[in-house]
Amino acid sequence: MHRQSLALALILAPMLAAGSLQSPGAAQAESKPSKTSTLTGMSALPVREVTIFKDGHALVTREGKVAIDGDGNATIGNLPRPVLGTFFPYSPDHRIAEVRAGRKKFATTKTSLTIPEMLAANIGKSAQIELQYGEGQGMRMSVISGRLARIPERSGREVDPLADDSDADLMPGVKSDLIEVETDHGMALLPMHKIVSVIFKDSPADRFAEETVKDYLQMHLAGMTGSAGASDRQARVGIMYVEQGLRWLPSYRLSIDGNGKAHMTLQATLINDLIDLADVSTNLVIGVPNFQFKDSVDPIALGRQLARVAESAPAQSYLRYANNAIASQVAAGDAAILPGTPGGAAPDQAADGLDGSQNEDLFVFHLDHVSCKKGERLVVPVQQYDLDYRDLYQIDLAAVPPNEVQATGSDYKIKDTVRVSHQLRLANSSKQPFTTAPILIEKSNRVIAQSLMRYTNPGSEADLTLTDAVNVRADKQEQETAREMQKEYVKISLAGKIEIKNLTGKPIDLEIKRRVLGTVDKVPQGKAVMLDYHNWPQWWSLKNGMGECRWQIKLQANETRGLDYTWHYFWK
Repeated sequence: MHRQSLALALILAPMLAAGSLQSPGAAQAESKPSKTSTLTGMSALPVREVTIFKDGHALVTREGKVAIDGDGNATIGNLPRPVLGTFFPYSPDHRIAEVRAGRKKFATTKTSLTIPEMLAANIGKSAQIELQYGEGQGMRMSVISGRLARIPERSGREVDPLADDSDADLMPGVKSDLIEVETDHGMALLPMHKIVSVIFKDSPADRFAEETVKDYLQMHLAGMTGSAGASDRQARVGIMYVEQGLRWLPSYRLSIDGNGKAHMTLQATLINDLIDLADVSTNLVIGVPNFQFKDSVDPIALGRQLARVAESAPAQSYLRYANNAIASQVAAGDAAILPGTPGGAAPDQAADGLDGSQNEDLFVFHLDHVSCKKGERLVVPVQQYDLDYRDLYQIDLAAVPPNEVQATGSDYKIKDTVRVSHQLRLANSSKQPFTTAPILIEKSNRVIAQSLMRYTNPGSEADLTLTDAVNVRADKQEQETAREMQKEYVKISLAGKIEIKNLTGKPIDLEIKRRVLGTVDKVPQGKAVMLDYHNWPQWWSLKNGMGECRWQIKLQANETRGLDYTWHYFWK
């Protein structure tokens, strides 16, 4: 298994530790699915735990108590769009015999805003209806009193008689503009667009029922079949999945005292475009997760479209072997069957909730009681460090094309300037890695720089760029010293010198690097290192490489020092 994949699996496995979480009360689901169910038959599972990655993916665990119908089914709504292969339903207390995903009509109630909607909300009540026919001089008014009987509707089956049963069940019906009113003289059919006012004898209802098509997930719990009422038929169920839409961005604040001591704070900015979080246990992951199928959505999110997706999938795609009924044999304690379900080992977490735990390449910070609604942004402190640092000055001179190349045209002429940068070298003496993030650097409560913190393992050092060191002067001089013909190549020897002067008024440490195209011969006060060859032009690698001269020196106040080096290359 890939190392990152193994690390991710080991971190995700213990995330579903068993626990009790109350969900909002839910009415009993229908014993058998019908063409239209009440929306109260579905339960919305609250989020219990999230594990958030910097790339925008999150492992979400939702769990709660839901109503169980007479057939032992728990129906859950608000389904996610998980990454392919990361969706796992579970029950801490019962064995799940079958999980079924699909779409069906549910009846919802809405506030009535128009006369037709008010009439639909008050079927069966008595009312006096005033209608207007015509306009101007030909206008006439009519008043009808009676009981509102019904509004005729054409079903989805009537709309398309040739549709499949399942398709017809999901087709919206077509409501009539007519309303039937039972009067003393018989049943009257009144056009609702002609009605200008309605007077009810009793207080009217202000909410009407409307059908809507929703995705649902139905879990069949073994041993829960029975006829008891919903009030005493509840079970704890949950779903775990990885979905995109929730990420965290780290940032650091570093305060230095000027004497080698620093205090650093890590804070996290949560960007929530996924789901409401209310008092949720939260894990922030440092590291690069390996989601092999992150660009594919799991079929569980597609509902009825799964069959069509499977038809168009490649021959070897697992979608061809999938089914809307996903069989599982998961009970409490069966963590070996379903990674991450209750019964697995709990993660190593510090008691204060701030210290992180490590698992292979990924590192986790744990926070409790996090609340952040969908669409909100949240900033939370994560960790604080007391660290050592030292000032460092660096010169990094890149290789430039040989003189022969620069002489062929002005486009190749490069101004090789010497730039000295002031760095802070920060020692990571903590047990956690520093992650790649912006860092604000302060001294005496004044901002002196913003830099980039790069990933730094515990026990390693991070270099933070402060500014150009204007009080450290440096100059470079290079010249050709010899040319020697060797068969079809010319050996060209060169010598260089970097002169540095310290005007800071105090001793400083310097690191100098000079890369050259060719082979380094001598670096009297430093060392030579050969790097990967510069593959230009095509024959270059046959006779040449890329060398680097390195120096680490201490320069006293007002001291000037020259650093010599020689190298050669072959030119064809």
